[in-house]
Amino acid sequence: MPTIHSGPVCRLFVLLARDAPLGVVFRQGPRQLTQLFLWHTNTDTFEPGDRFVGNLSPERGDLSPDGKLLIYVAANYTMGHHNKGLPPRWTALSKPPYLTPLALWPNDEPYYLGGLFAARGSIEINLAPYALEDWREHKPSFPAGAPPEGLVFEYENLPWTPSNQLFTRLMRSGWSQVPTRQQSETVDIAFVKAHPTKPLSLVLGMGSGNSHTYTVHHEAGNAKTKLVGAVWADWDQRGRLVYSLDGKLFTAELDFPGKLQPSEIADFTTTARRRPPTPESASQW
Repeated sequence: MPTIHSGPVCRLFVLLARDAPLGVVFRQGPRQLTQLFLWHTNTDTFEPGDRFVGNLSPERGDLSPDGKLLIYVAANYTMGHHNKGLPPRWTALSKPPYLTPLALWPNDEPYYLGGLFAARGSIEINLAPYALEDWREHKPSFPAGAPPEGLVFEYENLPWTPSNQLFTRLMRSGWSQVPTRQQSETVDIAFVKAHPTKPLSLVLGMGSGNSHTYTVHHEAGNAKTKLVGAVWADWDQRGRLVYSLDGKLFTAELDFPGKLQPSEIADFTTTARRRPPTPESASQW
């Protein structure tokens, strides 16, 4: 396994589409710089997208099952941003790897943000209870014009807490919550995701201080392989184990009894990549 260095120049978080060979990579760092990349997991090619300076929270967003739409949460408290007439904190819908809002929900309450893709054509947006009561002050704007027919925004049975929102997205993506006593004393909450065809499962352990651990369990022989230092991990649409570590994306083969054979997919540790200007199509439904 690659050596873990202290203070990597960036961290990688990924949202994978459930029904298409696509993912969105959030390259975070240095400081508050985030750049998006559209990952074609069938070819392991990447399209560089928008950069954002501020707070971008991919854990509170979601990628549509077909990979064509992204829900994200962002915040920027600088005066320059405020003078442009933009809210300090918002939830938006865009076309990855771009952040140009097709729909935007301003929010002055940090607890109630983000959203999830539910049934086909349905998007659940997390708003504070008082926002629904005072809709004129919190209604969304649609910079790209009216949404296409068939796209429905839901606000009922909400709001979520940040944890419940994350747990709901995980379970809709094939993860199941399991008793923590099966994992470790340092794990408060654990989720497991079975490999689609092999006798393997990936366990995500969540502890105090927002710490995460990933471990591959081998049903044959009950062996375990810990992905030491991994920031994110999942089975991709091809059934590969994919994970991020030290600003790089890896895939790995697992040999019994749990020996990891990693292979680097992409290195994002260099300076955030240049991109062409945002295309006009990014601002159109």
